[in-house]
Amino acid sequence: MGYKQRKRIIQRIERLRNSKFISYVVTTRPGISVTTDIMMERDDLREIYRHLENNSNKKYKKVDLFIYSHGGEAVLAWALVNLIREMADEFDVMVPYSAFSCATSVAIGADNIIMCKTGNLGPIDPLVTNEFNPFERGHFVPIAVEDINGFCLLLKDKFGLKDQQCSTELFKSLLSDIRPLAMGNAYRQYIKARDDARKLLSLHMDPVKEKKKINNITDILVEKLYYHGHNITRNEASAIGLDIINADTIHNKTGNLENLLWQLYSDYEKDLKLNQPYKDELPQSNKNSVDLPVKYVESNKFSSVHVLEQEWDDFGFPNGSKLSFSSPEGQPAIYDSNTKQVIPIFFENAIPTIMNDKVYVKTETSYWKR
Repeated sequence: MGYKQRKRIIQRIERLRNSKFISYVVTTRPGISVTTDIMMERDDLREIYRHLENNSNKKYKKVDLFIYSHGGEAVLAWALVNLIREMADEFDVMVPYSAFSCATSVAIGADNIIMCKTGNLGPIDPLVTNEFNPFERGHFVPIAVEDINGFCLLLKDKFGLKDQQCSTELFKSLLSDIRPLAMGNAYRQYIKARDDARKLLSLHMDPVKEKKKINNITDILVEKLYYHGHNITRNEASAIGLDIINADTIHNKTGNLENLLWQLYSDYEKDLKLNQPYKDELPQSNKNSVDLPVKYVESNKFSSVHVLEQEWDDFGFPNGSKLSFSSPEGQPAIYDSNTKQVIPIFFENAIPTIMNDKVYVKTETSYWKR
């Protein structure tokens, strides 16, 4: 359909809602990237602000944020919610399908969450990745505090482990797999997730009169759903105390909001090929790079697209050479079919890959463009 057609839907939604509408869509295409994490991140904030800028400097009566994402940098939610609230009297989030992790954090900072039948939120317990984490296959492995807590509860509740000496030995075993600083960092992020959730809810709930409700919602979203991939339907979201509006209840002669939101999501799904697992493909003709769209921020003003630029270089190994990640550190090595030697290789921000029986190096960079 493309932006011109999506813009028409956006304008119809704005007429229906009497609002300023912005879509924020982040790809979830399987296997889209190895070297660059495609997620919600702080740099997106500047692009969203471009769509909110206006010459009058007056607040919008209402801003609707259409969001689709599986998450990202936890710190973005607080900044994004406050940005929109600075510029609008009312802030609502629209969830056509999936709004997980950081996207859920954004949603709970809104006055209302408008959800389609297919809409789902998710837990906001943080997955933490930093230089202290275990390192496998060239990447740091994310750690969740709830997984560490789950291990301790497994020993205590399931196996009845109470002996202090056994507990100490098993804890030492845990530390041999996860560095103490990694666990400390994960716990700090866990505490921040709880604090941010309370603050986001308090932006539109009374922190004194509704303290118990705020704490209950926070407890459920951060730790009492027990699985980071749990889908929170609109009925469940409403049951735990969030202000949910069913999209199919909003309609007039302009159209039905549920249908409009689903049309918009379906086009993003098609454009970003969300249902097609990514496979490396060499550039066509004489080009050595490919641009893949991975994020959209769109309004009735213009379209911003975040592209993943992939550059391919022939590394010069003969046809038939093999690629291996079998070293203990997970670093790649090439088996040279001519010399019969295994050659360790390392490229910063790049990965070797086999295409058409040859070894190529793929470098990925991402940036916003209009």
